[in-house]
Amino acid sequence: MADKQASPPSSVEGKLVAAIERLSQALRTALGAAARAKGLSPLQTQVLTYLLASGDKPNPSEVAARFQITLPTLSDALASLEAKGLITRAGDSTDSRRRVLRLTAKGRRHAKLIASWTRAIEEQFVSWSEAEKGRLLDDLLRLIGQLQAVGLISVSRMCRTCVYFQPDRYKDPGQPHHCRLLGKPLRLIELRVDCPDYEPAPTS
Repeated sequence: MADKQASPPSSVEGKLVAAIERLSQALRTALGAAARAKGLSPLQTQVLTYLLASGDKPNPSEVAARFQITLPTLSDALASLEAKGLITRAGDSTDSRRRVLRLTAKGRRHAKLIASWTRAIEEQFVSWSEAEKGRLLDDLLRLIGQLQAVGLISVSRMCRTCVYFQPDRYKDPGQPHHCRLLGKPLRLIELRVDCPDYEPAPTS
């Protein structure tokens, strides 16, 4: 007797999880294509683009935490990137015991080309209104914050979990939240996923 296909989720919560899973498929497909085009693994591609976006020259432990992988797994990826001449691992100028990761000139060129791997997905939002994009961003950051709180996702330096963030302070649906650091309301499209001024809010 043939196995029956799994029934689609019936609850709203199940449908939301299924929808997120389908979105993750699209991201994995786009990332895989970008990686293959440069002869890299998806993890190596993510490391390069992360180093490009990061201005504080992270150490291996910080990168491993960012991608929720073990240091040995990351070390394999770093060794390959170093062998390809894309990154260097060197001592920090302010702390010789701390090893930091830097892109080489070649690595920066590669990373800039690879960084466009999300463009096909970003283009799908062009026709959305500002209000639609803002609401989706706000809802996604709320979900990420909840997943972070239960340990299912790595810490993200975003507005929703920042000590300066005050949610739902205003009645304006376009800018309901307040940033105490900036001293002003935040439009939903101004919410940040990774803010350089982030300070974690105390956990209860």
